[in-house]
Amino acid sequence: MKYSCDMIKDILSLYCDNVCSEDSRAAVEEHLKECEACRGELNTLRDTKYTDSLEQEKKNVINTYKRNVKKKFLLVLSVIFMIPVITCFIVNIAVGHRLDWFFIVLTSLAVLGSMVLVPLAVEKKRFLCILTSFTASLLLLLLTCCVYSGGTWFPVAAVSVLFGLSVVFLPFAVRQIPIKGRLADHKGVLVMLIDTALLALLLLLCVVGDYRGAFSIMGYCMILPWGLLLVIRYFKVNAFFKAGICSVLTGVFLSMADVVTDIIINGGLVHTAGFWNADLYVWDGDVNSNVMLIILLTGIVLGAVFIGCGIALENRNKEKGRKL
Repeated sequence: MKYSCDMIKDILSLYCDNVCSEDSRAAVEEHLKECEACRGELNTLRDTKYTDSLEQEKKNVINTYKRNVKKKFLLVLSVIFMIPVITCFIVNIAVGHRLDWFFIVLTSLAVLGSMVLVPLAVEKKRFLCILTSFTASLLLLLLTCCVYSGGTWFPVAAVSVLFGLSVVFLPFAVRQIPIKGRLADHKGVLVMLIDTALLALLLLLCVVGDYRGAFSIMGYCMILPWGLLLVIRYFKVNAFFKAGICSVLTGVFLSMADVVTDIIINGGLVHTAGFWNADLYVWDGDVNSNVMLIILLTGIVLGAVFIGCGIALENRNKEKGRKL
């Protein structure tokens, strides 16, 4: 053999990692053709089971270290949180001889803890746990303040908070909830049903007197979000068609909003003129009608453009299908 085994073994690991020079590579390959022992050494180097085991063990050690550090940090933060709790408990007993505003401090710290301690304590479905704990602690804080002040406003405040949080965060939370059955494919509808129910409950608590008018206006206002949801989620057409339908629906809805509201409240058009009375050459009188007409035309024009793009896309796809 032209090269000794000791010399080849010195560069065999470089050859295995593809980091040696071309001359060294040629020398190793020439030697491997004649040496069975070096070929076995190369197979051993290429066997990744041992290195994979070391890599997994390394990851486990790092993860264990991170968990231990997180636990210690969580313990330190918990002790820090307990300092104002104990202090306020002692002061409230010493000054008032009973516990009252202490519970406000306690629930306030619970709200803070839901955003600081819960993310450290939870690893799976963290967003859902944070949202749930934050909502519960915030409602408890509102209830405590209501009881302490002797008010009756907690139901309105609670429903308002739930409605606001559900509109923003419920779509993300529902994605992490394991829902089985028919609702699994209709999570968007489930979110809209919850939002609609909370809005109806809020109106029921806030409106005094004309419930019929309030719920009629709410019903009209819900046409647009429900319509957009159904079109986007369930219409079996391409995205351009959906965008076109949504544009037309939005234009018609916004252009008729004032008219419908005026009819519901006053039983007819009293203070509002419709887009049919618009005169784009005159802007010193009924400006509202001109604006409503522009909104309507914009929605229709955009819808026509998007639908035209959708038709063109469908035709192009059909043409490609014929060629295939």
